[in-house]
Amino acid sequence: MTHGNSLIVDPWGEVIADMDKGEGVVSAELDRARVAEIRTNLPALEHRRI
Repeated sequence: MTHGNSLIVDPWGEVIADMDKGEGVVSAELDRARVAEIRTNLPALEHRRI
């Protein structure tokens, strides 16, 4: 539970969901195509050691 001013933000900084003030829960559905697109374009992932 949060007490306001909470965000769900994607890796590029786009706000997916927010809650301004008060108690509550913030939730969002993830777009799997968007996640796949970000993973192919995120420079930091090029340096991963597997």
